[in-house]
Formats: sequence, structure tokens, C-alpha cells
Amino acid sequence: MTLPRQQVPWAVWPLWVTASAVGSGLGAFAYDWYQRTSRDGQSVPIVITASLVILTLPAILQWLVVRRWVPQAGWWIVASAVGNFLGFFPIGWGI
Repeated sequence: MTLPRQQVPWAVWPLWVTASAVGSGLGAFAYDWYQRTSRDGQSVPIVITASLVILTLPAILQWLVVRRWVPQAGWWIVASAVGNFLGFFPIGWGI
């Protein structure tokens, strides 16, 4: 079954840019806070949870914008988090 495609209004793009900027800023703030409060030898579950929160903050705010126009927009959060991970992974490892 094919659904008719919805035209996304131009008024969405400023919302998209704002959501991306705010989400990235919150992610950077969360990363900074985590770095300041973490101790050497953090347990693996804490590191994984902190990483998931930091990587998904921009995606969640973007999802709040696109969910009205994109069917199955919930996958947006997963795809963005994976993309963020792949983008930041080389930086974290110093590659």
C-alpha cells in the first residue's frame, strides 16, 4: 500500500534547525557534565547509558519536529543515534 506523500511546509525548517541546535547543545552539555563527574574505571553500563543519552538527545528533538510529516518517524531516533555514533566514534578514538 502506498501512502500519498505529504508536502513538508517551509515553516518546518526553522523548527528543524532549532531542534538540531538545541539537541546538539544539550548533548554537548551532557557530555561535559559526564566528563566532569565521571571517575576512572566507570562501569560499562554507566558508560553505555551516558553515551546513548548523549547520542540520542538531538535525535529526540528532531523527531518531535518530523513526526507529523514522516510516517514511522520513530525510526528517526535510531537512525540518528547510529549516525551520531558513527560520526563521533572516530573522534573519540582519535582516528
